[in-house]
Amino acid sequence: MVSKCLSGDEMCEMSKNPPRATVAVLDFLGFKNHVNTLPLGMVVEHVNITNTLIQGGDDFLSKLRESISNNSAEQKCQIIRFSDTILLFTTSDTPEAVADLILRVHALFLNSMISALPVRGAISYGELFVDEAESIVVGRALTRAAELEADQQWAGVVVDDSVCVRAPQITEILIECGILDDYPETPFKKPVNGKVSVMGWPCMCPLDRVSIEERLRASSGQGEASVEDKIANTLAYFDDYCIRHPDKIKPLSEDKLASLPNIHPNNHMKIVQVESK
Repeated sequence: MVSKCLSGDEMCEMSKNPPRATVAVLDFLGFKNHVNTLPLGMVVEHVNITNTLIQGGDDFLSKLRESISNNSAEQKCQIIRFSDTILLFTTSDTPEAVADLILRVHALFLNSMISALPVRGAISYGELFVDEAESIVVGRALTRAAELEADQQWAGVVVDDSVCVRAPQITEILIECGILDDYPETPFKKPVNGKVSVMGWPCMCPLDRVSIEERLRASSGQGEASVEDKIANTLAYFDDYCIRHPDKIKPLSEDKLASLPNIHPNNHMKIVQVESK
């Protein structure tokens, strides 16, 4: 991290050996609708709650990390929040850090879906320079993730192949676990270059299909064609995943589903932690 202008030698050195990291770009869908229709105080409280969602699930993550990497030590990610956009990036260029970020995004997605605050995002790996003191984040990894995030037409997360190449053993385990998935029908607004995987968010999701659709509709403006497309595409992936991975789909019973909070900004908000079995 630097907070001053780079010298010529420093620029040459950074160009030869650029810092690299894994970065996730995530947007909360329906946030514009909340800003346009709710009082500012309620919108600010919404932001505070989503910040708590981002930080949630540490016990769950710790158990998953240990099962995947045989390393119980936490691998930290840094988080930057701007309006409805979240940046998560690794602070070390290691496979364990890649796993930490992917698992944290998976847990965030589930908590957000439970809370009727669905997320769209993308994860990429590559050159990334961060200077938190000067609020600077720049690099090809960020550009790639931002482009992939904006191009999707659903609630979901895509993972660029650069991440899988960086951590092939971790990727293989995550695919076996169902947390990473291959979905050729990923709904992009236009063709994208390169290979991508998707986050297998239905894995360990406690919601059934009806509950997912209810939460998707609660988060967005009603009747808009783009909203209906996103809902249909999200549910289509859930259906496809359930067919291909029935052993990984374990929604809660009907009475327990009814006890989960459908968190819309008009209601009091509560975080539900997903517990490992």
